[in-house]
Amino acid sequence: HRAANTVALYRQRLRTFLEKFGPREFAAVTPLDVDAWLAEASLTRAGRPAAPDTVRVTAIAFERLQQFAVDHKLLAAPIVARLEKPVGRQREALPTDAQAAALLAAAPPAWALIYRALRQSGARPGELCAATADDWDRRRGAIVLEAHKTRRKTGRPRVIFVGAKLAAILAEALGERTEGPIFRNSRGRRWTPGRVSAVFRQLRDRLGLPRENVLCCANRPEPATKLAGEVPL
Repeated sequence: HRAANTVALYRQRLRTFLEKFGPREFAAVTPLDVDAWLAEASLTRAGRPAAPDTVRVTAIAFERLQQFAVDHKLLAAPIVARLEKPVGRQREALPTDAQAAALLAAAPPAWALIYRALRQSGARPGELCAATADDWDRRRGAIVLEAHKTRRKTGRPRVIFVGAKLAAILAEALGERTEGPIFRNSRGRRWTPGRVSAVFRQLRDRLGLPRENVLCCANRPEPATKLAGEVPL
């Protein structure tokens, strides 16, 4: 009952758990086993501590798996009552206008388009990655996404209002196309949120910008639904 992207993330984070304990019965795994696995999963391949968010989501993935097993009578009781998790990072350090200009100057053209759109719209990366030509309602002046991250909670489509500056970016990204994803990478494929973020981190580190800087709008509330909310580049 979770979003496909969430399920894929949980599977990825639990892969090492399966490799370590796959041949055993789930009920035979002990709290010490779980602690040892989480400690190993909290390191990168180079042996350095993983980011707090990575450790946190790994622990949450195990808790979800464990609860599923209890709910479906595969476990009589949880193996561990609660895992200690690091606090997630506060993603408030958005690039300044000058830093954004430096990023755009060094960026591949296809990435620069979606990054400019993110800064103008305040949308989540996943929303603009998913947006198609059909989702852009020019008459209404908005991108309307029927499927989105908070649909189950809100029960409504996600509406991203499009002002003149954002409309110009969307038109540039689409060119002569009338269908398919609005934003495509240099290979003509749909961007994924993970790839958009990866390019941002590569550019940020190459330019020596603060590592506290994040892509944009990551954990911010959704912007007010008004046409005058555009952010200058």
